[in-house]
Amino acid sequence: MAKVRLDVLIGGFADEASLKQHGTARYRPNIVLIRTDDLVIIVDPGTVEKQSDIVDALKVRGVNVSDITHVIHTHHHLDHNRNSGMFADVPVVDAWAMWNGVDYDTNPKSLHELIRIQPTPGHTYDSLTIFVTTEEGGVAICGDVFWWKGDTQSDVYATDVDELVKSRALVLAQSDFVIPGHGPKFKTK
Repeated sequence: MAKVRLDVLIGGFADEASLKQHGTARYRPNIVLIRTDDLVIIVDPGTVEKQSDIVDALKVRGVNVSDITHVIHTHHHLDHNRNSGMFADVPVVDAWAMWNGVDYDTNPKSLHELIRIQPTPGHTYDSLTIFVTTEEGGVAICGDVFWWKGDTQSDVYATDVDELVKSRALVLAQSDFVIPGHGPKFKTK
């Protein structure tokens, strides 16, 4: 059976308290690395202090920027996709398509037998979740469907709260672990 290796490459946070105190907020998503025998995928290569932070985190795991085969965006907020251009010549997957240069294939459902891509609207109309089967169990990388563990309040940025509630239920039902948009990985059951 094929194996998938999954690592939180750079941990995320959301510091809105800074907005009230300093007039600016600070956000960084969980940037995730998924590896199979033939794929090296980076999910949400968003905001970091400097791009070399991503390069260095990859190197620690024995991966070079040129090794990346795909980029996946969980949604189109800048804090989640700002540094996608570091991986300029690889396909990029979003909720609409897999883009390869100017060409695209609509509605990608999977990149590998153990990696499923599912629309999970609500935070944004284009949100998606990547369900990854690992030796540890099923892991959902869900962007801001959940910002962190215990995120059950209404999302002030949500485009459709009813859809968000449905997407959260789906993510929890179909995974053993969740890697949320901005907090540590958590167990669902």
